[in-house]
Amino acid sequence: MNIFSVVGLIIAIASFILAFYTFVNTKRKMHFIWGLFSLSVATWGLGIFKFTTTLNIEKSIFWWRIAEIGVIFIPVLLVHFVLEFLEKRKNKFLIIFYALSFIFFFFNIFTDYFFGQLRFTFGQFYYITPTNLYSLFILIFLGSAIYSIAILFKEYGKKDDEAFKEGIKLEKKAVAG
Repeated sequence: MNIFSVVGLIIAIASFILAFYTFVNTKRKMHFIWGLFSLSVATWGLGIFKFTTTLNIEKSIFWWRIAEIGVIFIPVLLVHFVLEFLEKRKNKFLIIFYALSFIFFFFNIFTDYFFGQLRFTFGQFYYITPTNLYSLFILIFLGSAIYSIAILFKEYGKKDDEAFKEGIKLEKKAVAG
């Protein structure tokens, strides 16, 4: 085992536990989406653990594809969770984003267009060579993270303004009363 496999194993175990706990205690749609997100992260972690512990290139390719399944669904589930958490309805956007994720899933599982040749790295495991399609996916991944953070900050600012205005109202009532 190497540091990458240890980290992958920790991610997998922690995320599987979180997913299990979330599914057992699901009360709202938001919780279910978070459970799926955790399951995606766990799949990614398991894939990391497995592809970093094999020297067989065919097994490594298999586990890379498994890891990438988790990675492909992380961004759409994050955005879906944030939108659900903020109670924002963007159904058309989510439908398109999920469809795009399933397209990437198809290319990952059934073609060699998602990632290219593997190269032996750090003298320990095989690492993928990204293709143009994979590079596009990474841009979408980063964009979804930035989008999620931006809308959370935007809503946080609104709530902060509302709290400030409410505080001023209460202060005026206290002074007047």
